[in-house]
Amino acid sequence: MTSRALCFFFVTVVLTLSGCESSHLFQQSAAFYHHDPARHVAVIDRQEISVMPRSENTWEAYGGNPGKETQPTGNVQQRQIKAIETVSLCKVVSSGYDVTHEKDQMLLTAQVDCSAK
Repeated sequence: MTSRALCFFFVTVVLTLSGCESSHLFQQSAAFYHHDPARHVAVIDRQEISVMPRSENTWEAYGGNPGKETQPTGNVQQRQIKAIETVSLCKVVSSGYDVTHEKDQMLLTAQVDCSAK
């Protein structure tokens, strides 16, 4: 292999790897990624909210934040809960934010009761 071909190969490999998604490495929610087949998008108050089932009675919601704040507000939480209830067809009985990771601070995890709605 010539040095030019080797350089081209190296650049191609680096560019390919730099485009890879690392969600499994960091165990981030699939709600952040648009290509997950289980992800739903609900529009509440003209704000897009990604909603994902995590288990039978647990759902996650991300988005609904028009100002791009880093901390969730009451309006954002209300939108996210409404989005989960709309998509899951269940009643949210408890919810909370994971504040241990900067990106996850806007990720609402909610437990639902499908017999309550």
